Amino acid sequence: MNYNNIEVLRNYIGKEWIHNQIEKTNDNSLLKELGSEYETYHPFVHYQYELDYLIRLAETDKAKDVALQKWYHILNNAGWLLKMNLPFLENVEEMRMRLRDSEHFDDVVWELEVATMLRINNVRTKLLTPNEKQTNDLEIILFNKTLQIECKNKELNNSRYNTNQIFAQSLINSLSDVEVIQGKAIEISYENARYQDIRKITKIVRDKFDIFDYQSIDGRYKVRSSLKYFEKDISNILDNDEIRFISDAKSVQKKDLYKKETKGDFKCRFILKFPLENKRLSNLENLLKKANKQLIIGGVLFLKVPHETFDEAKEYVQSELNRKFSNISAIKLFGIKYDNLPDEGIRVDRKEELITSSRSKYQLSEEETDFFRKDMFFSKYNLNNTADNTTSEQRSIGK
Repeated sequence: MNYNNIEVLRNYIGKEWIHNQIEKTNDNSLLKELGSEYETYHPFVHYQYELDYLIRLAETDKAKDVALQKWYHILNNAGWLLKMNLPFLENVEEMRMRLRDSEHFDDVVWELEVATMLRINNVRTKLLTPNEKQTNDLEIILFNKTLQIECKNKELNNSRYNTNQIFAQSLINSLSDVEVIQGKAIEISYENARYQDIRKITKIVRDKFDIFDYQSIDGRYKVRSSLKYFEKDISNILDNDEIRFISDAKSVQKKDLYKKETKGDFKCRFILKFPLENKRLSNLENLLKKANKQLIIGGVLFLKVPHETFDEAKEYVQSELNRKFSNISAIKLFGIKYDNLPDEGIRVDRKEELITSSRSKYQLSEEETDFFRKDMFFSKYNLNNTADNTTSEQRSIGK
């Protein structure tokens, strides 16, 4: 593994700025106590918490090393991509500001990713500074012809699911010591959780649950004691499609807290029900409209979508590209997924395919089409100077 990539990124974004972001999170105790705004934290904040957890886990298990996980890979990859593109940046300060923006960090990294994969494939590539006349991301010279490239990173909108999931753990932490529910299985149902309600829920359960085994709180949360979940194995309970989260609260000594096999006295069981995770893309048409507008003189759109939505996106793009969006010559579609492998690191899976337009005013030549059709995403792993990232579609990264 290579920490140098992360240090390059840290120095570029600004050590003091990153330190202040971490301190701000610690001062507000949002991540530790409530988890509110968790998704808005900068990747370096997530990375710090990931490291803290892994270090505590290693100390508990007396392990000599650990497999670094998601946020290490994200920052390591971003740092390496930044190194590859630093000599070609027109506006260093603008790139610094964009990489500080947690909301658009992944979008910026995707632009660097596309620029890198094109350059590795022997294409002269220029990162553009947006202006009134030109707002696309890249300009390339391919077979002695100038082409425009736009990069889009489409993610699933799972803010409600993520909020509900973090809320579930925060609520369990708050309720686990409430005496009146000890020795019980507690079922909690809700649609849209709010972090500010945790104290109120805890107070009502503490004050009234020994009298009533069911409480509806503000018409938003339903809390009930459920004997049917008390003695069942967790694997059997999870067969219920409505259940998203199950947790057994135990009394555990502090020294055993981070052990993989934690023993302790059973306190209570929590069963959480809330809506499913969204696995469908939304507003893809608006994204294509914007890309079409940005490619004023035609060009290719490099579109990244979640791996599980690749086929859905492909079907939509194939249908719409031949009816609309006449500035887009073709779309190079990528589906990317990063999985944590216990004790191994990160596995990267990808799909990619070129979808050409028969309607575009700017048709690609046969040799241009052949170039964009070839696999590109894993090109970077073939370079000698990326040995710490070596992977294939089915191998691990970052051990």
